[in-house]
Amino acid sequence: RRPPAVALSWSASFTMGGRSAIRHGRGAFFYDDIARRHRWVDRLTFDFTGPQTSTLVYDILFDSSSGLNRNITTDVGENAICKPSHKTRYIGPFDGLASGLWRGSKVVDGVACDIWDFNSTDGASRSTVCLADDNVPREFNSTMDPIFSHVSAHASSSVAPFRFSNISIGPAPAGTFDRTWACAERYPTPPCPGGGVAPVDLYRIHGASEPADVGNRNIGDALGDLALLCARGAALSSGDKLLTHWRVMANTSWDQYSYCFFTGERNMCLSASRHIGRESAWGLGAGGLQGQCSSNKDVGSWYSLPAKSKCADGEPVGTDGCTWGGATAVRTITARCLFGQRGLADACRAEAGHPPYKRALDIFTAAFASDEASRGGCPDARATVAYV
Repeated sequence: RRPPAVALSWSASFTMGGRSAIRHGRGAFFYDDIARRHRWVDRLTFDFTGPQTSTLVYDILFDSSSGLNRNITTDVGENAICKPSHKTRYIGPFDGLASGLWRGSKVVDGVACDIWDFNSTDGASRSTVCLADDNVPREFNSTMDPIFSHVSAHASSSVAPFRFSNISIGPAPAGTFDRTWACAERYPTPPCPGGGVAPVDLYRIHGASEPADVGNRNIGDALGDLALLCARGAALSSGDKLLTHWRVMANTSWDQYSYCFFTGERNMCLSASRHIGRESAWGLGAGGLQGQCSSNKDVGSWYSLPAKSKCADGEPVGTDGCTWGGATAVRTITARCLFGQRGLADACRAEAGHPPYKRALDIFTAAFASDEASRGGCPDARATVAYV
């Protein structure tokens, strides 16, 4: 039995599950396989932040045009930030269905549909789609969350189920696939004015085999790292993950935050800037422009450190345009000690939705301040890492 092709052009509302700390609201999906493009617009709710700053719109446009063809806009209006990817080959969410296998039938919200199981054409994910008689999906499950797959730290490791409703078959209205104002007119945002050079204490969670280097990596201050740790605590409280405290000399004219990730061969950041990128954790909080230049004392800050602007050993920040250097790994501890033995997991649960996380921050700070259990410290983790 051969799978049918998904309808060439259609749009729908969607709901999505599969997360605990981050919930997807009712979003909109637009699909145009004739022009090889699609768009997700999702309103996310972050359960671990305050009630006044807990939602953010993610608008992800992926097309087959030249240049920056995968544009991610977070939030709307004057607070919107565009985070485009470098040009990449367009892959639609249903590409690979032609080689799919039939897995039976079901009824989704009163509509009968056939279940097809398939691998994406790039081999990055495995998906199932339930196609109705009109060849429009009513349910779509993927091992890679298409909303967050732009960055591995945010990507879902479990199946993310979408349900589609309010189906409209045919071309979308004119302008549906236009780039957002933030991407068309305000990318990148300018660096923060009035910056100087100052030491910055940063923290990163990583595997034991990761090289001891912060270039082309995302990293956070203490409160910003907690925003990620508390959101992903269940996955981090066991296993062999490590946390390292870094101290870096930095030009504080912060630029727009960039997603950094490992391609399978090297680390890279999706930005052409030489300045360190910065935003509030998850782009939330009271600060404008998603925290690029604000204090972010409510939710903490995340940073992106472009390797190309790292100062040579011994050179001060500013030499030949370098924007950061002198990175020193202060201490490394295990996530298991922090979450289990020092009680961070319990503190995260108790303070979820009520930032700033004073109890969790005290636990986090004490764990790095000493290796003595009586003082709340964690022992040094003698990681087997490759120093570069």
